[in-house]
Amino acid sequence: MPMTIGSSDTLYIRISKDRIVFARYDRIKDSTLNFSTFPVNGSISLNANMLQALKRQPLAKGDFSQVFACIDCPVTLVPLNEFDDEEMETIYLYNLPDSAKGRKRVFYDMLPMQNAVMLGCIEKDLEHVLHEAFPYITLHSTQMPMLLHWSSLCKPTEKAGKVFVNIQEDKMTLAAFREGNISLLNSFDGTQETMNALYYLMNFLQQWNIQPTIDEIYLTGIHPLNTALLDHLRKYYPNTFALKMEKDFNRYVATLAHELPYDMIALLLKAF
Repeated sequence: MPMTIGSSDTLYIRISKDRIVFARYDRIKDSTLNFSTFPVNGSISLNANMLQALKRQPLAKGDFSQVFACIDCPVTLVPLNEFDDEEMETIYLYNLPDSAKGRKRVFYDMLPMQNAVMLGCIEKDLEHVLHEAFPYITLHSTQMPMLLHWSSLCKPTEKAGKVFVNIQEDKMTLAAFREGNISLLNSFDGTQETMNALYYLMNFLQQWNIQPTIDEIYLTGIHPLNTALLDHLRKYYPNTFALKMEKDFNRYVATLAHELPYDMIALLLKAF
């Protein structure tokens, strides 16, 4: 459902296997938000879907000073002092061999607050379509703006570790921080059902060795499973909380657009 409140000369694009979202937002005025969603046709390639979206979506037309595209893709973290851009494809292929198959290009996001680099990938045909339309486009992973935002909520002096949970479409992203530093990051597909989501979440918490009486768990965004997860988690982990979208992002107007994915709201308000 489109929401229209003015215009902006920066275009934001979020691309996943289910939908392509376009948004234009003026962060300075916090009053100008436009967005629209293009459902992906699974019978044709993602780059073919993008070509159709660019023709049909009015928001994608215009002269933009900046264009950011966030790709929903598997990611892996590399310590900053070990990162070499000439070796990033080798590292990505080693860590995520199934995700790097086919005609894909590996890209990276800097996480300066975490002294880390995040590697992601994009299909080369899709990248070509994007660069043809927007020569100066910059690519990021959908996890990037979330991690930037969650990092800002963690302090090195805090004794309690923090786990952030986000479910969008059928994908759960989990990030654990201790003393302000990210210590574990993972994503799981197939989390539409409560029991599946709980299985992945509980395994993650055990792997991280969470301390139930000290550490904190935060459910972020808006998803039908959040209430069931909150009720279950509080039986074992009393410091489990649901972050309300408006409070999470200081009541910016973009938080009122509940149709927007959580990571895209983080992109609009926090990143870059």
